[in-house]
Amino acid sequence: MSLKAAVRRVLERLLGSSGYQVLAYHVRKVSKMEPEELFLSNSLEFYQVLLNILGRGADFFVEMFLKSLMVETGLPSFDVAEAVRELREGKFDKVSQILSKLEEVVRG
Repeated sequence: MSLKAAVRRVLERLLGSSGYQVLAYHVRKVSKMEPEELFLSNSLEFYQVLLNILGRGADFFVEMFLKSLMVETGLPSFDVAEAVRELREGKFDKVSQILSKLEEVVRG
């Protein structure tokens, strides 16, 4: 299983097929990438797209998304609330740590 595939599965599970297509449309307008590619390459920009679509609900969605991604990949729990706070402040240290650990777990 690739990390990109895991991210897509989680997004589709949380949003449903139609919701994923809406997110993909908005992400492509901004970045010419698929949502999972943008999340993995530029989490801050991904968060900004979510803010534009969901407003304050973006924080809740990112928390649920990160928690679901950890379950999907078997990653031990991280403080996802802290990761969301950092994203809101324009930082991504915690998200980078999570992504690094996710890549390790997925690669085995």
